[in-house]
Amino acid sequence: MEINNLSLYYTLECGQTFRWRRTSDCSYFGIVEENAFIIRQHGNIFEITSTESDVEEWARRYFALDIDLNNILLEIDRDEHIHKAIKSCRGLHILRQEAWETLASYILSANNNIPNIKRMVENLSQRLGERREIEGYSGFTFPSPSAILKNKDIVNKCRLGFRCDYLIKAAEMIREERIELVKISRLSYEECREELMKIMGVGGKIADCVALFSFGMYEAFPVDVWIRRIIRNLYFSNNKVSNREIRHFAMRYFGRYCGYAQEYLYCHYRLNKPEGITSQTVEQAQGI
Repeated sequence: MEINNLSLYYTLECGQTFRWRRTSDCSYFGIVEENAFIIRQHGNIFEITSTESDVEEWARRYFALDIDLNNILLEIDRDEHIHKAIKSCRGLHILRQEAWETLASYILSANNNIPNIKRMVENLSQRLGERREIEGYSGFTFPSPSAILKNKDIVNKCRLGFRCDYLIKAAEMIREERIELVKISRLSYEECREELMKIMGVGGKIADCVALFSFGMYEAFPVDVWIRRIIRNLYFSNNKVSNREIRHFAMRYFGRYCGYAQEYLYCHYRLNKPEGITSQTVEQAQGI
C-alpha cells in the first residue's frame, strides 16, 4: 500500500513503543495486540505481511493516517529548534496503541531505560502471552490483566523490581472495573490524566504517555529526564525548572499539538545521533 509522509524508522524507534524489532534487511517485525506483522518500507510504498486480515484498516488506525500531519507540524513549528527537529524527523507519527499494554509498559518504564523496558515487556510476553509466527519470525502477545493476576508467581520472576507491585495493582483495578480505560479515553485530557493517576505507580509522566500514545490526546506533553534536559537547554537557558512548569510552558507555547512537539524534539536530540545510527541506517530502514 502507498502511504505518504510516514517514516517507520522514526515512528517505531522514537521511544513511544517497545515491541518492534528492526530486522537484518531493515524491515520491522512486531506483535500488535493479537497479530504478528512484518513491515517493509520502500519510499512511500509499504509491504505489510500479517496474521491480521485487513492490514490497510489496521495501518490506518495504528499509524493514525487519518490525521493531517503536515498541518500539525505547521502549527507547532514555532522556532528554529522545533523546525530543525521537524525537518530531520519528517514522517514521525504518534501511534494509537492498545490501552492496557501501553499503560502496563509505561508503568514498567518508571526509573528505567528503553533497553530494560523492552526486556521486561518481552519477559512478560514470553512467559504469559500467546505465540505468533510469521515469515520465520516469532513473538508473543502481551498478557491481559487476567493473565497477570492468575500468574503472580511468574510475574514476580520477571525481574520487574518495585514495578511488579504496581503492575499487579493496575491489573486488579482493570479487572475489577475500578478503572475502565475505554471510558477514560472519552474524557477530556485533564480528566483522563486525573483518572489515570489514581492507579498506583502512575504519575503525571506515565498518565501523559498513555493519553498521548494510546488515546491520541495530542495536548499531552510527557516530561522525562531527556525532555527536561532538552526543554531546559533550548527554552530556559539551562535554568532550574519543574516538570509542571515545563508541561505548562509546552502546552501554552506549542498549543493543542504539543505532544507532537515533544516527540519530534525527543527524536531529533535523542535518537538521531546515538552510537551505531547513521544516515545510511535511516535510509536503509526507509527503503530509500
